[in-house]
Amino acid sequence: MAYVGIDIQVDVSEAMGVMNRLANVLSPDKAHELFRRTLWDTGRHIKQIAKDDIPNEYWMKTGWIGSAVGAPVMVGTDQARIPIKTARGSIGGTFAASGGAYKVQGTQVHMADGTVRQRKAHIRTRAIRAKIVKSNVSILPARMPAWQGGQPPFMMGGLAMTRSGPSRFPIHKVVGLAVPQPPLVRSQAEMEHDIQAYMMERLEHHFWFLLG
Repeated sequence: MAYVGIDIQVDVSEAMGVMNRLANVLSPDKAHELFRRTLWDTGRHIKQIAKDDIPNEYWMKTGWIGSAVGAPVMVGTDQARIPIKTARGSIGGTFAASGGAYKVQGTQVHMADGTVRQRKAHIRTRAIRAKIVKSNVSILPARMPAWQGGQPPFMMGGLAMTRSGPSRFPIHKVVGLAVPQPPLVRSQAEMEHDIQAYMMERLEHHFWFLLG
């Protein structure tokens, strides 16, 4: 399946300069291992940044956040590219949801030929509420936006669902935010400083290990 997501670019030029100088002291195989281990540790650290920051403001589980953040890939000699999947979390699955009660009410429909027919209508009595942002409760609209089908949402098996069009089927899950959409609490400059400092620490650790 093709990768669908966004990339975060981080300047790691200072750490890479130190890595290149240290690599000159090691054999080619150990220099490669120094690079591999440091990049691997850095990827785990970046996941932890997201897992620590995002749940402070959003009802997102750390496991789901971690699964969306990919391992860093070097771009050129001084940039690290961090891929992040943009799959949206489902309402009632990823994000807890409640409500969605309806009552069935009979209505009379006057036809063009003068006859009157009885028709059942589902009247929503309680809106669907979702826990997405911690500062307030998100209330789903009476009708979803066009990109989610433009039809009313309803609860089924604990999940918020909606129809893809005016027909009864197909139906699909209602989705909320994806991991990249909530901004990290830290600024780009703060993230780069944090990542560079961590890379320096892991470089020194792995260098002395490989040298010995």
